[in-house]
Amino acid sequence: MSIEKGRISFYSQGIVLTMFLPYLHRPEGAPWIVVASSVLLGIAILLSILGMIAFFGAEETSRMMFPAFEFAKAVRLSVVERIEAFVVGIWVATTGLKVMVIYYSGILAFAYSLNLQDYRPLVLPISLFLVVLSASMFADTTHLREFMAHYANPYGSTFQVGIPLLLYILALFRRKDR
Repeated sequence: MSIEKGRISFYSQGIVLTMFLPYLHRPEGAPWIVVASSVLLGIAILLSILGMIAFFGAEETSRMMFPAFEFAKAVRLSVVERIEAFVVGIWVATTGLKVMVIYYSGILAFAYSLNLQDYRPLVLPISLFLVVLSASMFADTTHLREFMAHYANPYGSTFQVGIPLLLYILALFRRKDR
């Protein structure tokens, strides 16, 4: 994955978290938390990437589909023999949490845009749609890799930069009209 694609992905996940700012008890402390957590996560990601490049080399790391998993398989600690099971457990837990947060924020946004008082009637229909969509997206990792290499960046940029920018411009025009 190129740096640009990773940057767009990191940006989009931060945008999702900003949807929860109005629900905070003290939203004035949010900018400090956002900056501090972004810096800490950036340092953690940088150290893990540097560790993988130092261990495998830049060329080999760029060819791997999941270099962090390959790194975990190669590492042997004196106390723990198979650390990759721990890494997979963390991946599954964090991916599940991320899907839940994005799903919940998406349903809240959809309910808000439809002026609904309650989001719960949307949960089942959107869930069924997402199950069908997820089952039909990629047949295997080859199709996933092709999508990530050729289509993910323009597709992601449209939804993660283009649409918010368009909404911001529309909000500016609405503000001028008042």
